[in-house]
Amino acid sequence: MTGPEVERQQATRDYGAGPEYWDARYRSEPLPYEWLRDYEEVVQIIEEATASDRSCKILHVGCGNSLLSERLYDDGYRDVISIDSSPVVVAQMAARTSTTARPGLQYFPMDATATSFADGTFDLVLDKALVDTLACLPGACSAEVL
Repeated sequence: MTGPEVERQQATRDYGAGPEYWDARYRSEPLPYEWLRDYEEVVQIIEEATASDRSCKILHVGCGNSLLSERLYDDGYRDVISIDSSPVVVAQMAARTSTTARPGLQYFPMDATATSFADGTFDLVLDKALVDTLACLPGACSAEVL
């Protein structure tokens, strides 16, 4: 393996190293970042999954510093809760959106595999990394791939 391949393999392993890895990453890279696809490239999938019902209660798990929640809000989805295992990024996102006119957005530090929400609380649960991955598949602009 070459140097870049080894570095890429190490970086991929680090992604699963827990909140400490992500806290350090978000401290050093606080600006919004979209993995693989941005909102325009996944909105059709979201529209199909919600039947364009803007009153849907949405949970965005593993939100990181993606603009997805803000874009959903700006697109009319007013009940959006975002969670991430990194308290650092949750604080950054809450601080950034507190200065905008998006009162329905909420951010919580929480493990997506052990949330405190009751079953059935949300109409839609989004994992943007999964949506990004699915959106990269041929013919992916369909809720059928979900």
